[in-house]
Amino acid sequence: MKTFEELQNAWNSNDLEIDESFLNQLSGTIKKINAKKRITMLVLGITAIILLIYLFWIGKDAPLLFIAGLGIMITSLFIRIVLEQLSIHKLSKIPKDHSFYTHQDRLKSYYTSRLVLHQWITPIILIAYWIGFVMLLPALRENLSIFWFNYVWISSIPIAIVMVLFIAYHIKKERKTLEQLQEEISN
Repeated sequence: MKTFEELQNAWNSNDLEIDESFLNQLSGTIKKINAKKRITMLVLGITAIILLIYLFWIGKDAPLLFIAGLGIMITSLFIRIVLEQLSIHKLSKIPKDHSFYTHQDRLKSYYTSRLVLHQWITPIILIAYWIGFVMLLPALRENLSIFWFNYVWISSIPIAIVMVLFIAYHIKKERKTLEQLQEEISN
């Protein structure tokens, strides 16, 4: 048990140790975050693999614009997967044996990097993905029936809207988490 003076000195030097129960709670939260990111990576990976298989299946006879469009789509998915993996790595590298304030600063840095990912990098990746998709449309128009072509491009509109809303939701959620961290640090 620490004396009042030791606690006061630790507080003044911003060097309080992290409470064990806080560490256990934090560990569980980190596992949940990583699990969600792995699910995201799995979905993106499956999509990229399907597009790769489609590229190899159709690619030898497809026009260059079609191949380039699929290549852009696949590349944007792989970039997003790599960024998620780097994010998991950065989160797991936050040591749990630092002082509370050092730990909070590292978490704040992590969430700030996530905001940059969601606000700037992800929209650029999405734009690249949709540019790739638009590049596919001329070849799809030539090779699909009118019904299936209309189905593909019309169904892509609600998918794009859902993706934008999903990303906006996550940006708002991570911004709220960052604000909570800032409040905890300033108190």
